[in-house]
Amino acid sequence: MDKKDPGAIVADEAFAVPVALWPLALLPSISWIWWLVAFGFYRLFDIIKIWPARQLEQLPGGVGIVIDDIASAIWCSLVLFLLVTWLG
Repeated sequence: MDKKDPGAIVADEAFAVPVALWPLALLPSISWIWWLVAFGFYRLFDIIKIWPARQLEQLPGGVGIVIDDIASAIWCSLVLFLLVTWLG
């Protein structure tokens, strides 16, 4: 496709979003606001590419496209887990 991260490829989000949202899935009842917060954190971390996402993005082919989003999703899930645990 001759693009760094073609918009037609959505496998990165398909793999990363469940990773980002797992802390919320563990809770029996959670406010919908937490789902919006989770989405916001995931998008923020995906855009700013916190370490090691930026470095992983440089991996060749589709691996770099997918793995950088998974790294961002891991950061998101860690932050969500801490926030949900701390704030209840």
